[in-house]
Amino acid sequence: MRSVWIINEYAYSKKDSGGTRHFNLANNLAKHNIDTFVIAGSLVHNTREQRIKSEKNFLIEKIENVNFLWIRLNNLSGIYIPKRIFLMLQFFLKVIFFKNVNYLQKPDIIIGSSPTLLSALAAYILSKRYKAKFVYEVRDLWLLSLEEIGFLKKNNLFYILIDFIDNFLARNSHKLIILFKGAKKYYMKKGIKSNKFLFIPNGTNYIPYTKNKPNFKDNKFKIFYLGAHGKFNDLFNIIKAFKIIQDNQLSSNINLYLYGEGNQKNDLIKFVKDQNLKNIFFNKAINRDELILKAKDADAFIFSLINRPNLYKYGLSFNKIYEYMIMSRPIVFTTCTNQLPREKEKLGLFTDSDNPKKLALEIIKLSNLPLHEREKISLDNYEFVCRNNIYSLLSEKLAKGLFDNQNLS
Repeated sequence: MRSVWIINEYAYSKKDSGGTRHFNLANNLAKHNIDTFVIAGSLVHNTREQRIKSEKNFLIEKIENVNFLWIRLNNLSGIYIPKRIFLMLQFFLKVIFFKNVNYLQKPDIIIGSSPTLLSALAAYILSKRYKAKFVYEVRDLWLLSLEEIGFLKKNNLFYILIDFIDNFLARNSHKLIILFKGAKKYYMKKGIKSNKFLFIPNGTNYIPYTKNKPNFKDNKFKIFYLGAHGKFNDLFNIIKAFKIIQDNQLSSNINLYLYGEGNQKNDLIKFVKDQNLKNIFFNKAINRDELILKAKDADAFIFSLINRPNLYKYGLSFNKIYEYMIMSRPIVFTTCTNQLPREKEKLGLFTDSDNPKKLALEIIKLSNLPLHEREKISLDNYEFVCRNNIYSLLSEKLAKGLFDNQNLS
């Protein structure tokens, strides 16, 4: 049996309320005779809950077909960015100096997953130690993100260091996994050869199709948002749209339900309370199984991005888009890019980022669409994601790409 290690400080298991990409890929890799170990930090990324309840420095846990090695990280109070940098360094050092390797099967391949480049660098160092192939997975153009939010400038020493590490990892990888096709263009500009890329987008697990509900069943049209409550999600834009709907009495029957956590959640809750908005409801993050049950009550989903066109010009691959599609409800998008998983006109209703007035009108338009039109959008997206983004299919493609189409039986 082949062995693959995936190193990602922020990996989630199926029990967590977060992106379970690596759990799902690893779980399906077992069908191709590949044993996978996911090495991750013990702090749940979006809640900072400690997974290791004892005093141990690590925990090995098997969940379905996936072996998790949780490395203890010690949380700190204080300012968000310095604390996050400290945790990255802590994880990096603990991984490269981890001594209890007898618990793990020797790897044939080690995947280092960004956006935290120190996780990927740790994977590269271990690949040399264990004479395994190193695979670099780019889930986010992190350097571009830091530049766009104003955290770094191009002449900054930290910027130059991150750029150097990113280029080094890309050039010295056996394969470079990308989640959106524009990333190939980004790295080819840096001199990476085209035959190195392996396109494995985000995905979802199969669930049966569920029909849309009649409009305003129970006298409410329910729009769900699932996921992070951070700056890049631009949830203030959505909330301002619902404020316009309430203030202008455009509808008293359209409600927004938000599920998730993030560093802006408290500010969002305060804004809703201060504005006396009665059509918005916040909920804690829940895992995917619970989300599927909740989503049956939804009439539609909403997706929002911060207005940074330069950041998303290479594309995007958000988990929530594929989850929305498999849950078979229409989607309203507020986005600054046309680089989407499929043709814009087929995905749903669209408006530009940072335009709450127009978004409010699109929400009203969606709520008034006849049931058969909403059903058509939902079914088309559902069939698309079943053809292209189910994790059993993506894992097969990953297995073949990692081992160069060798017979894995």
